[in-house]
Amino acid sequence: MKPLQLLTVLAAILIFSSCKKGLGDDNTNPFENATPVVTEKGTPLGSATSYPVNASATTITSADGKLDLIIPAGAFSSATTVSIQPISNLAPLGLSTGYRLLPEGVTFSKPITLRFHYTDADLGTAVEDFLWINTQNNDGTWSGIKNSVVDKATKTITVETTHFSDWTIGRFMDLTLTPARATVKVNETLNLSITGFLETDENRDDLLVPLSPVKFGPNTKVTEEQQILLATQQFLSFNIKEWMVNGATSGGRFGSIEPGNLHAVYKAPGTVPNPAKVSLSVNMVARKRNLPNTNYMLVSEVTIIGSPYYLRLKVDGGEYFYTEYGVGGVLPADNNNFQMVNCGVTDEGFLQIAAGYYANSNLTNSFTINIKKTTSGSYSLNCFNNTSGQADEMVFMPASNGIGYQNNYVVRSRNAQNNCTSTYKCAAINTSFTKFGAGRMTEVEGSFSGTLYYNGLDFDSQCKSSEAHNVSGDFLLMRLN
Repeated sequence: MKPLQLLTVLAAILIFSSCKKGLGDDNTNPFENATPVVTEKGTPLGSATSYPVNASATTITSADGKLDLIIPAGAFSSATTVSIQPISNLAPLGLSTGYRLLPEGVTFSKPITLRFHYTDADLGTAVEDFLWINTQNNDGTWSGIKNSVVDKATKTITVETTHFSDWTIGRFMDLTLTPARATVKVNETLNLSITGFLETDENRDDLLVPLSPVKFGPNTKVTEEQQILLATQQFLSFNIKEWMVNGATSGGRFGSIEPGNLHAVYKAPGTVPNPAKVSLSVNMVARKRNLPNTNYMLVSEVTIIGSPYYLRLKVDGGEYFYTEYGVGGVLPADNNNFQMVNCGVTDEGFLQIAAGYYANSNLTNSFTINIKKTTSGSYSLNCFNNTSGQADEMVFMPASNGIGYQNNYVVRSRNAQNNCTSTYKCAAINTSFTKFGAGRMTEVEGSFSGTLYYNGLDFDSQCKSSEAHNVSGDFLLMRLN
């Protein structure tokens, strides 16, 4: 494939309102016809690790150290092999890596404790008070476990189970401002709302709670706001204290925010501020049953841009933002230090999006998509197994040292003879194009999400599978050809 060298041609084109009513003040249930969320099974993110166990008490830990299985004496009546397989976490409001525990279909004589470990990076904007453990059912639906125990001091979540299946960390409420991240052009507005999940039947008393999505918006009734609190019994109400821009009720040169009934509207300033990233937040007080009130700060990060064309990339929780220069007269303030993205079509007909950060004129990181795509709609990237011989590519280089995350990977494991076997696979990366320009100087808009993999030079000798890295992004770009 002959690349466009897009990174080197810069010079060429250079929600809530106050709850006045209690949970029992309105008996209506606006979610009585809610449908639980159904997803595919998670895909493996590495080799399964097997552990021999017997009738004795033991604790086994996943290879990444993030999941402990605490097995009491007598849980297994005979020698058994227990396996832990890391998988992608597709649970509603899921966090971090999921795990497939085997053997499935076996009922233990005594409950086994699952203890998940989490980090601040795993949490992101999630609130620890809203964490629980999820499991996927045979029909693809998900259930949250009400009696999950969160220990903030040790950053662990535990639950007991009498069976193995797919298990993940998740949240029973999502009070994250939506969108959590956004790009806003100068003088434009952004609507903020809140999303969440709740049980489908408010009268359920069992421990497994089927999950159904709820989206709060400008027309959401107060009764719906109260209903979501039934996902757990401890929360009675939330009261809004204030909306803020960069920690102040008056945003000044960073824009302004206008609270609505159950939403807010942000107005960007007339010029790009320095720094261009603005923090929008709402301060809430949660009233709890038999517990002290708790304050929660929900935050949305907004980037103000002068040019409407950009690529926003997120890798393992870290965010990178690239601007398309040379379109509409937009140029970088410093020709030696800048971030940029360009978009075009290669001689072979691949759409190419190429981006990078430059420091002192040196490329410090880069991101490239080469995709055989010519129309709007959804599309999953192919790899080297493409029968046409022309594979799609997605590559992120986090530094200039040659280490790259790619959309193909290798699963390695040892056979009965202790020889290392390798299986080559294509990463699951989905794209969605809402605009796809037909020619030069037309717009391309879309988003992507999935997993990229790093395959170290010594992974083969260690019989180690490629390492998974979560990636997502969105873009609005102008085709240069």
